[in-house]
Amino acid sequence: MPSTSSPIPGAARVDRGAVEAVEVIDVALPSRRDWRWRGMHENLGRWSIVRLTTTDGVVGWGEATPLGSWGGDRGRYFGETPVTVRHVIEDVLRPILTGTDPFELHELRARMESAIKGHVYAKAAVEMALYDVQGKLVGLPLAAMLGGHARDGVPIAHMIGIMDIDDGIREAVA
Repeated sequence: MPSTSSPIPGAARVDRGAVEAVEVIDVALPSRRDWRWRGMHENLGRWSIVRLTTTDGVVGWGEATPLGSWGGDRGRYFGETPVTVRHVIEDVLRPILTGTDPFELHELRARMESAIKGHVYAKAAVEMALYDVQGKLVGLPLAAMLGGHARDGVPIAHMIGIMDIDDGIREAVA
């Protein structure tokens, strides 16, 4: 059973509970326009949201942005889809996560990797949800748990994608 001490210096001591439920919620949002890059074969706008709940009712959230045609750096990984993310999380990862301490991240990563190779989108979404639970339980933002803020904000960019140059310029200016 999970302990009550906090592994994070300065964090509150809390009853950590255990992972009780892991759900996948499919989200599909309409896009403003067709958006593609070289080698991309599916439409953007489909995400997999993970809701991880502990026995104490604390809910952590994670997100996967799976793209079946994305092979990662130098094609080392196979793409994932919302269907594969759901399958891997619900049928492979959920059984090995249920009943575990959400703070035992190294052990949980090892279990996930042992259960199935690859599937980095699915595993990352679960890991995000575990970090979210941890932060909520100890009352700290994730940045503090990972060593503090590296910057005050995060710059954003707008990707134009592959399109006619004049259309791209109009969108970039807008």
